[in-house]
Amino acid sequence: MIFEHPVGSSPNPVNKNARVAKAAEKAIGRWHKTRSAGASGLNVYAGKEPERPDIPEDGPVLRDLPRRERITREIVQDIQPRVMRLARPFKAGFWFALLRLLIWIYGISRYLLGTAWDILLRRNSIERRAVRLRESLERIGGTFLKIGQQASIRIDLIPYRYCVELTRLLDKAEPFPVEQAIAIVERNTGKELSQIFAAFDPNPIGSASIACVYQAVLHTGEKVAVKVRRPRIGETMMADLRVLGWLFKFMEMTTLVRPGYTGNVLQELRDTLLEELDFYKEARFQELFRGRARKSGRSFFTAPRVYPEFSGEEVIVEEFIPGIWLSELIAAVEHDNKPAMDRIRELNIDPKIVARRLLWASHWSMWENIFFHADPHPANIIVQADNRLVFIDFGSAGTLTESRRLAMHELFAREREEDLEGISRVALTLLEPLPPVDTEKVITAIEKVFWDAMIAQRSKHSQWWEKTSANLWLGFFRVTSQFKIPMSVDHVRMIRATLLYDTLAARLDNQIDLGKQYRAFMKDAGDKARKRLRRKIRMRFERGFTASDFGKLERVLKMSDRALFLAERVMNLRTFNYGALLGKFVSTFISLISLAIQMTILTGTILLVAYVLQIASGASDFSFSDTVGLVVTNPWYLGGLAIVTLINIRRMLFRISDEEIK
Repeated sequence: MIFEHPVGSSPNPVNKNARVAKAAEKAIGRWHKTRSAGASGLNVYAGKEPERPDIPEDGPVLRDLPRRERITREIVQDIQPRVMRLARPFKAGFWFALLRLLIWIYGISRYLLGTAWDILLRRNSIERRAVRLRESLERIGGTFLKIGQQASIRIDLIPYRYCVELTRLLDKAEPFPVEQAIAIVERNTGKELSQIFAAFDPNPIGSASIACVYQAVLHTGEKVAVKVRRPRIGETMMADLRVLGWLFKFMEMTTLVRPGYTGNVLQELRDTLLEELDFYKEARFQELFRGRARKSGRSFFTAPRVYPEFSGEEVIVEEFIPGIWLSELIAAVEHDNKPAMDRIRELNIDPKIVARRLLWASHWSMWENIFFHADPHPANIIVQADNRLVFIDFGSAGTLTESRRLAMHELFAREREEDLEGISRVALTLLEPLPPVDTEKVITAIEKVFWDAMIAQRSKHSQWWEKTSANLWLGFFRVTSQFKIPMSVDHVRMIRATLLYDTLAARLDNQIDLGKQYRAFMKDAGDKARKRLRRKIRMRFERGFTASDFGKLERVLKMSDRALFLAERVMNLRTFNYGALLGKFVSTFISLISLAIQMTILTGTILLVAYVLQIASGASDFSFSDTVGLVVTNPWYLGGLAIVTLINIRRMLFRISDEEIK
């Protein structure tokens, strides 16, 4: 390619090279001068356009070029982002799990044998059985303590004397040595106890199944509560879960329960129990609840302040809250304890107001907050002067998706209209996705449960526990169990929390109208929503649409296009699913093949072992055919074959009895 020089330029290469060399010499000199002054490259950060030195074009390719010195010598690559603190997983070995199984057997046997001995001596009474049950649960420990705690507040299901005795498990469990608690605190904070606290009470103010709580004073003067997790409680619970897994597998192998039915139950139980051991998550839940309660527009409920600088995986240091336990208030109301009620009135505490505020806080946490307190038993709620509620122990929390919240609102609306069929169909949506089941039969069963509950709630002669949601949701659980419908963890937590809130409120005020309290909350929530909507509309008129509004409009248009596409796709789908029609036949055929294989393996193994034993014993007059005759006529072999056949037949019957989704 030929390039022509523009007019006025000199084609002389000698003069050109001389000029370039001279310019390069000047540029390199300026560069060395800048390096010696220590200001190399700073003009770039001052916003100036850096000078472009004339670099000679001639010369070797490999040569030094000017470069900027680094402002700092720190190595950026060594800086690592901090990850979120997570609790370490718990593990339990085989031998520890076996030990826990033996402890289970010992505790249960002690209770049964003790009761039988009392019957023989004619001194059996509900008081003695209640005390023995509480002592047995304490000896077994672990998950059994949690079961006893939850049973203690179900006065609507369990005899009152049992509930009173089991209440001692809420915060009066056997404490562990304070030396272990101090070691745990120092290990989690990396400081000596005297560096953290000016005073530390060695006697716990609360001792529950998960942790012990101590009172202390910081060097800054604040009084705090120090919650310390029990040593090895995580490993103990994992061992209990492993034992449950063994029992569930045995029940499935023997077809005492449907194969595959216990998997979700065990997983949900594991998630629920181990969540309470995660103190990192609990501290975050408590912090969020406190902050959002402050913004709720109601000052009558809150949570203690957490001190994260002193908290860790096994320790939570939080604000010390004065007041009385909700359990004390309930006991004073139910026993009509006049001295206690006089003291409660001095604090300006009215049980009926506490009941209403308890329900308001529960509705707020379920319908407006991002999570709800899923374990509101009386030892987790403190009542202060002027009917102020303080929620503690956020080890168990649940969430509801927006679709489930809408379903629950629709359920309450139809309940007020006494639309039983509508209630049942809405309740069925809470169980989705459904397994193979006849939905009409499920709806009929749910409708009967809601009918019985509605009659009890509308009657003026019903007892207070019949007017709570307890019978309704327990009947709902019976239906799901009858039709083998699994339920999500958060759904179970929601029902359980609702039961507890309703029961506690009804125990404080036997005449409280639970439906009326829900409608009052929704009216209040509607008023606040109306104010927020009016404010947004006024801002749009005053300032016009925002970029966010146009983004939402664009998403609506995209969703409309997608909805049209999905509608066309559904209309073009085939009506019949031939694979589903053949599903039971294929499953039965595979089960028969599996049975034949199992019988062949069992028979072949026994024949081989018997033949080898005969040869080893020196019986030379026996042939393999003689061995076959002995084995197939052996009653133990026939019994084992019958058991294997029975188990497989039950599996096939389970599958054949499945209803296809309608």
